[in-house]
Amino acid sequence: MALTSRAFGFAAAMFAVVSLVSVSQANAAGATSILTVNTEQLFLQSKVGQSVRSQIQTMAQKIQAEGRSSQASLQDEANKLTQQRSTMAQEQFQQKVQDLQKREADLQARMQKKGSELQNGGEVARNQVETALRPIFTDLMTKHGADIIIDTSVIVASKDGLDVTQEAMTALNARLSTVTVTPTAAKP
Repeated sequence: MALTSRAFGFAAAMFAVVSLVSVSQANAAGATSILTVNTEQLFLQSKVGQSVRSQIQTMAQKIQAEGRSSQASLQDEANKLTQQRSTMAQEQFQQKVQDLQKREADLQARMQKKGSELQNGGEVARNQVETALRPIFTDLMTKHGADIIIDTSVIVASKDGLDVTQEAMTALNARLSTVTVTPTAAKP
């Protein structure tokens, strides 16, 4: 299930609080080095992130075009049915109206399902990018002698020079330039 931005923000804030508590405890034992990274920027500006967005946009446009075409076809049928109304028995007309309404409801359900599957496929792709980022973050922590990396979305203020977003972007672009987005049904 995809997290809403509010839920994601809350989860990120809770992660930051837990991380800061851990950092405070670690500080009691010795100095802790913290780095920051903007994961949203990584996803928006990296080659793989741009590829994922482009694929999703293309697929969404196809779904929308299919929906418009099917809706136009149903509208044409409704117009023809209205014109033929005077030549039909009332029961026959009502049956055709019900059939048309059922097909319209089926179309809406099908389009909603395709949109949901596309969203799920986008989440799977994003998870693949996040998986590729984990060893990059580990390497950056080792390189900079850091104990923790915190997403900038949960930081109120920090000193300059702690952000490793560009280094992470360079490494991500070298490691992963594309991920195939495949619409998938939601897992139960």
